[in-house]
Formats: sequence, C-alpha cells, structure tokens
Amino acid sequence: MDGSGVLYGTTQYGGKASGQYGTIFMLKPSGTAWKFTTLHNFSDLSGGQEPMGGVSLDPSGNLFGTTEFSQPFGTYGTVFELSPQ
Repeated sequence: MDGSGVLYGTTQYGGKASGQYGTIFMLKPSGTAWKFTTLHNFSDLSGGQEPMGGVSLDPSGNLFGTTEFSQPFGTYGTVFELSPQ
C-alpha cells in the first residue's frame, strides 16, 4: 500500500495478453468502493511469466517483484521493475 491508500498486487494467471501469464494490478479507493486497474499484462518469457508473491514499492513509486518463469528456457524466473511512466 502506498501513502495514499492505493493497494498493489499480482495475479499469477489471467490478463489480456495471449497465454494469460499474469498481471500487476492497482486497487484505488473510490468513495465506498475500489477502482481496479491492470497496470501490466505479462505476455512472454522475455519479461517473465506468472508473477509470484506480491510487489514492493520504493519511494519513487517503482514496483518490484518476481516471476516464476523467464528466458532462456522458461524455468528460472526473473525480478521485474514497473515504473510509474
């Protein structure tokens, strides 16, 4: 959760990309409900697939996490960074 109450997380599966290899999402308070926004769809092994666990947020708003799979053989996983831009 960031300082304004926005929650961030991952899904191991799902998303709009071919193969549905997971997402990074944001939940933002909106009145009495929450607004759900997909920030990133994992789509191929070069950027990793199937994020595992949650994300960490640094003071600049960058999100960091890990995936279960990556290149070159789809078995090793990766560490990712998602910047606010």
